[in-house]
Amino acid sequence: QRWYDYTGTSLENMKNSGWQVVHHPEHVDRVIKGLKNSIKTGEIWEDIYPLKSKEGNYNWFLSRASAIRDEDGKIIQWFGTNTDITVQKNAEDKIRESEERFRNVANSAPVMIWMAGTDKLANFFNKEWLHFTGRNFEEEKGNGWAEGVHPADFKRCLNVYFEAFDKQEEFYMEYRLKKNDGEYRWIS
Repeated sequence: QRWYDYTGTSLENMKNSGWQVVHHPEHVDRVIKGLKNSIKTGEIWEDIYPLKSKEGNYNWFLSRASAIRDEDGKIIQWFGTNTDITVQKNAEDKIRESEERFRNVANSAPVMIWMAGTDKLANFFNKEWLHFTGRNFEEEKGNGWAEGVHPADFKRCLNVYFEAFDKQEEFYMEYRLKKNDGEYRWIS
């Protein structure tokens, strides 16, 4: 009943291919292909797409269909659900947009920027940092960045870093970091 209340349709409208009218045109071909594959293989089908309400608005739904089988394993019908995830999808989109704006700002800054999670492991380096070190993100992430710290500064640098994280305090330090030309440069 909730399907009919949301879409403003009836069982008669939804028979055969009628259900396609509530799907966004940009997604319906993918949905049909996925459903056909599941019907053919008997595998669970799951997808996320917008469905049109009776007012003509689109909300995002997580849809899932599972085969119901008889005692011989033969599919006798399908059971499907549609869960409105519009609020979640909008929140994810806003987070993604915010992260993209941050990356654009950080990558445009003429300074070296890094970030780490509460686990103390680095999870972001801007382009300026990567250019300076001549290393890629995969090499720098986690504690990889520490490989570029001058051996004479290494222990002090990590002590300051870890102590500040443990106390959740700001910190300032100067140390030598290996540049892409193999020479060490003082950075703050």
